[in-house]
Amino acid sequence: MANKRLPYIIVAVAASVISVIGAVTTTVTSVVDNEYKENLELAQQFADEKLFEKSVYYYDLVISNKDTKEFRVEELNAIKSGMDMGEFDDDDYQQYLSSFMSEYYNDKTPYEMSLKYYFEIQEYDTCISIINNAVKYGVSSSEINAIDKQIERKYKLVKTNYSNVTPFRNYMAAIALDEQYGVVQDTGSTIINYGYDNVSPYFYASENEDETRIYAFVKDNNLNYLVNMNFVRQAYFPEEVEQSTGVGDELLSCKVGEKYVYYNIDGTKAFGNYDYASKFVTNIAAVKVNDEWALIDTKGNKISQETFDDVKLNGFGECVKNKTVFAMKNGSYVYTAYTYQDGKLVDTGKEFEDVDLPPSSGEYIAFASNDRWGFMDSKLNVVIEPTYKNAHSFSNGYAGVQTDQGWNFINVKNETIIDLDDEFEDTKYFSVFDNNDGSKSGYCYVKLNGAWQLLSLYKCK
Repeated sequence: MANKRLPYIIVAVAASVISVIGAVTTTVTSVVDNEYKENLELAQQFADEKLFEKSVYYYDLVISNKDTKEFRVEELNAIKSGMDMGEFDDDDYQQYLSSFMSEYYNDKTPYEMSLKYYFEIQEYDTCISIINNAVKYGVSSSEINAIDKQIERKYKLVKTNYSNVTPFRNYMAAIALDEQYGVVQDTGSTIINYGYDNVSPYFYASENEDETRIYAFVKDNNLNYLVNMNFVRQAYFPEEVEQSTGVGDELLSCKVGEKYVYYNIDGTKAFGNYDYASKFVTNIAAVKVNDEWALIDTKGNKISQETFDDVKLNGFGECVKNKTVFAMKNGSYVYTAYTYQDGKLVDTGKEFEDVDLPPSSGEYIAFASNDRWGFMDSKLNVVIEPTYKNAHSFSNGYAGVQTDQGWNFINVKNETIIDLDDEFEDTKYFSVFDNNDGSKSGYCYVKLNGAWQLLSLYKCK
């Protein structure tokens, strides 16, 4: 009989043990709850008394027992207030922000608090990293989006102090400093160290855009030569050549004494004896003889019998974009737009006080009317009315414009997207390229105190 009663005894003992454990657990929980409440009251009390280091000590205890978003926010506010009292510093605040974001990476609050803090101290690169993390975890809010938009307007300057620069082409620009020349990337890093007597920008040898045939002209004392991207010499040019605007359509316009001559890319003379000769692009160049301008093809033949008082050139010395040439004739002091169609030059009948021929095709062109500047598309239709004091054509979606207050950059919607300080004197054209992580970088030269500085956007759309 004793053996039959044993299971009942075991069950009774087990029930008794469970009851005791339950009582102990309840007691422990009650103690922990009481301790947590006391610590919270102390944390809040010391914060009210502006004893923030004590407050944070007790918030740490609270959060170790019960971690909530609300307590994290209260603690961070205490640390922020303690920074003003000298009890904490930026490193402390940043450490707690980082911990908050790690634990609550799916919540918008740590992102918003972090962005507000880092934006105020102008650490915009950190802001971008925080926004990228928010995107990664699918977190968004109006406040995050608002700061993201503000960062798009922020920039930093690399004080290069160049005396002259060309626009960017193929992510590179030719620069001059104290009459010494070189080539830099749009990031500011050097491709050809300045120190040469003349250096042209890098251009494709032809419109085919063969990556293996991108060349720059270099004058090095008595040596003149063409180099590729690795600075390997491709051909030598006669010693009497003084400078060149660079290669285009297999030809280089070179200054020889007081005249301009076209040379082949192998260094042999092609043709010409002009007072000025522009760089070829899309098989067209502008040349000047005895104060008259004409348009020629790559054989040196005129493409039209018309001559002009002036032909508008862009920053590369090119005369045509979007198959359009802007030329002045008959002493009219206005530029007429001519299109090149089927081998013929056609007068569009559209006239402008002035035009800024863009460095690339397909973007809005700046023009002047009644002493104010606006923009037109490639078909010469006005897209932004002339209201600006000065303007440069669009490049990669940005255009420098001068208001009565100073220079800014606008987008194609005529919205100001970058506010420059009023001491800036001029701008060039934006270069934008894709980074490996899917983001974009934007660079542009701006003139400040008589020298060209490299402007770099923190974030580029």
